[in-house]
Amino acid sequence: MPRDAGHRGQTALITGAGGGIGRALAVAASERGLGVVLVGRRRPHLEATRALLRPGSPCLVVPADVTVAQDRLALKQAIEAQVGRLDFLVNNAGTLWAGPLSTMDDQALSSLVATNLTAPMALIRDLLPLLSAAGGRVVNIGSLLGDIPYPLFAAYCATKHGLRGLSDALRRELRGQGVGVTYAAPGAPTPRERKR
Repeated sequence: MPRDAGHRGQTALITGAGGGIGRALAVAASERGLGVVLVGRRRPHLEATRALLRPGSPCLVVPADVTVAQDRLALKQAIEAQVGRLDFLVNNAGTLWAGPLSTMDDQALSSLVATNLTAPMALIRDLLPLLSAAGGRVVNIGSLLGDIPYPLFAAYCATKHGLRGLSDALRRELRGQGVGVTYAAPGAPTPRERKR
C-alpha cells in the first residue's frame, strides 16, 4: 500500500465499499488524503471503487464477507501486515429485507442480523487493538429506520435500532481507551432531492 508524500498517514477501513454509500465514503476519504481499505464480498466491485479514488491514493482491496470469522481474521492480518495502523472503522455493510415479518424464514432473519448487527460488533472487537493504538474512531452507518419504526421493515428496523444502541453504549465504554464512536443515520431525501 504505497503512500504518497501528501498523505496524512491515516487509514480508513470501509465495509460494503463496492457500491452505494460505501463507495461514496471511500472516494470522499481518498479526496481528503486518507488511505483506504476497501472491504466487500466481490472483488470486481471493489476494484471499480478503487478506480474512482484520487490518483496515487493509498488503497488496499480485501474481498471478505464480514459475517465470516475467518474472513475477519484475514482482514485484520492484512491490515497489520500491509498498512500497520487503523484510524477509522466504517461499518457500512448491510442488507435490507422488506415484507411482513410473518414471511421471513430463519435463514433470512439470521442473515439480516448477522450482516447488520453481529458483524459490526465482531469487527469492532477484532480491530479494537489497532483502533486504540491510533486513537481511532468507529463509524457505524445506521438508517432513518433505526429511529422510526416502520411497518414491513420490522426486522430491519430492529437491527438498526440495535446498531444505534451498540454505538451509544460503546461511546461510553471506549472513551477511556481513546476510541470515538459515531452513529451516522443517512436521512431520507427531501422532495427537491427526489426530483433530481
